Amino acid sequence: MVLYSTGSVMAQNAGHRELPAVREGAVTLVEAASVIRELSLVASEDSGTLTLRGEEGIFTLFDGSPDVLWQPRGEGVARQESLSGAVRQRGDGQWWLPVDVLAFLGLWVSDGVAEDANGRSFRLHFPPAPAVAGRDGELVDLGSGIPGLRMYAAGSAGPATQSLLLADAGLLGLAMPSHQERFDELVARSGRDRPLLLFVTAVEAGSWRASITFSQGTLDFAARHPFRLRLLDGEAAFVGPESPVVGVVLLPEEFDLRRPIRVQWGDASATVTFRR
Repeated sequence: MVLYSTGSVMAQNAGHRELPAVREGAVTLVEAASVIRELSLVASEDSGTLTLRGEEGIFTLFDGSPDVLWQPRGEGVARQESLSGAVRQRGDGQWWLPVDVLAFLGLWVSDGVAEDANGRSFRLHFPPAPAVAGRDGELVDLGSGIPGLRMYAAGSAGPATQSLLLADAGLLGLAMPSHQERFDELVARSGRDRPLLLFVTAVEAGSWRASITFSQGTLDFAARHPFRLRLLDGEAAFVGPESPVVGVVLLPEEFDLRRPIRVQWGDASATVTFRR
C-alpha cells in the first residue's frame, strides 16, 4: 500500500535525520545505503539485482528498471509493482532508488520529509544547488539546503554597497519552520504565480533599483514596483543600514524554478536554479 500525506506539519519538525537524495528529471532518487542503514534493513545484491528485507516485507529491485517485486510480510507470493522511475546502480557501485520505494517500507513522504507511524522522520537532503554563473552573484544556503541568490550593487561605500537576496517562498518553510504558516499564506495569496521573497539591505543609505529582470529560454520578464514587485516592509525609494526592504516578486507561472533562470538587477547579473 502506498502512503502519502498532503499536510505540511512534518516540514515544521526540526528533528529530522537525513537521507541523501538527487533529482533526475522529474524523478527523485534516494541513496539505498542510507535507507538500508536508517531502516535497519537486510540487503543483498547479485548481478544487477538488489533485495531488501525489512519489517514490511521483501523488496527486489533491478538496475535500470522501474519494475520491482514486492512481497508484503505474511504473503507467500511476490507481486510485480512499478515505481516512478528506474532504479540506478552507478559506476561506483552505489544504488539509488526512486523515492516512492519509501512508501512500501512504511514511510509517508511530504514536503521533502519522510515519516513513519512511530514518529521517526527523515529529511531528503539534496546536494548544493548548481553554482551561480556570473561574478555579480553568489549562492547562499538558507538552511536545509534551500538556496538563495544574493546580488550586489555598487555605490559610494564600494562594490557591495547594497545587497539583494532572492529565494523561493514556497521552500522557505523548510529552512525556517517557525515561519511556515506565513510562507504558506504568502504562496496562497500569490495564486498561480511563483513568489520569490526579496530582501534588500545597504551599508549606506540611498535609493535602490526596484526593478528586476528574469529570463529563461524564450521567456523575458521584468518585475517592477508596485506591480509584480510588491513590498511587505520598507520603502520603494530608500534603503539603509537600519531600513531594510522586504518584498515579494510574482514570477509568472511559465517560469520553471527547477531550471536555470538568469536574473538582472541593475548592472549585476547571475544565473540560479531555485529548486533542485
